[in-house]
Amino acid sequence: DGTLAELPSPWPPGQTARLPTGERREVLALAVAPDGSTYVLELREGALYKLAPGATAWTLLARDLSVNGRSDILAMPDGDVLVSEGLRANEPATSRFGVRRVKPDGQVVAFTGGSEQGAEIEDRPVATARFFEAAGLALRSDGAVLISDLDAGLVRAAGTDGVVRLVAGKPAGPIDFAKSATLSVPSGIALDAQGRVVVSEFAGHAVRRQDGTTLVT
Repeated sequence: DGTLAELPSPWPPGQTARLPTGERREVLALAVAPDGSTYVLELREGALYKLAPGATAWTLLARDLSVNGRSDILAMPDGDVLVSEGLRANEPATSRFGVRRVKPDGQVVAFTGGSEQGAEIEDRPVATARFFEAAGLALRSDGAVLISDLDAGLVRAAGTDGVVRLVAGKPAGPIDFAKSATLSVPSGIALDAQGRVVVSEFAGHAVRRQDGTTLVT
């Protein structure tokens, strides 16, 4: 009906939006799980918070995730939350590249490889697949996790069989074929009602949809 309801701030009571360093806490990404739980990702502390249905206070699940302004979160049906990680502007030495899995108890484990960057178009095992800078996340109907690799210009899928495969993008090639088209900094990613991949190009100033083997702007 258009009514807006303000949720409480994710950080604990007594803490303000400003950190002791003078930086402001910033809510970066938001996701809603199938059970109605709401998750937000805070940029400056790399913190993941959860607001359970009916709860009045958020729970801190994890902190010091390697997130930046392009990171995303994905609430999985099993209760886990995936977080895309990349270069941290304030702490480059602690940066990780790829996707991490945060368990309901707050345990943080690797979903893909993480310590090394790499723009890979070949099939790779999920555990060792390298990403240049993982950004958007989406869940496909077959259970595969779609990951946009921002600076590599790729969209890849981590399948339930443990293999990461190329979906779209390549450094060079004809523009009309999905697996050889150059994607200009693909960021946000989603699936439409027909299961087609839709991706926003941050530097390309466009939204593109994959129809079979063709990317339509």
